Order: sequence, then C-alpha cells, then structure tokens
Amino acid sequence: CAQAAGDNGKVLIVEVLPGVEHAKKNSSFDLQMLVLLGGRERTVADFGALAREVGLSVSWSRTWDDGLTFVECVPAGSAAAS
Repeated sequence: CAQAAGDNGKVLIVEVLPGVEHAKKNSSFDLQMLVLLGGRERTVADFGALAREVGLSVSWSRTWDDGLTFVECVPAGSAAAS
C-alpha cells in the first residue's frame, strides 16, 4: 500500500466502528457480516497495526457520535506521518 500511495499519497479508511450507538442500529448487519463474510470489527488501533504491516502510519482519525470514523494513513517516514 505504501508503494502504491507514493511519497505524497494517502489511504483513507471510512468505517463504522463499534460502540453504543452502533450496536443499537447495526447489530443485524454485524451478525450477517460475521457469519457470511468472516468479518470482524476493528478499532482505530487495529487499523493502525494493519497500516504498519504495509508501510503506512495513521496520520489522523476522527469519530463522530454515530460511530462513523475516518482514518487517514500515509507512508511511514513521510513528512505527513509526523
């Protein structure tokens, strides 16, 4: 991913992360994702660990009250990663 992003590229992750509001609205979807697709829910820290495995680092993230989260990853060692 870091190679594809290049020196100035970014990878954006937009995801609904688990939480109280999320559980109220999305439990049936989560169950379908888990059973049918082998999916799992991840935290921002989990996405950070995945990013590091492919040469990226999380430059910022923001979560809204409804659980929608944006995570921006940039190539590790780039100026934007600092």
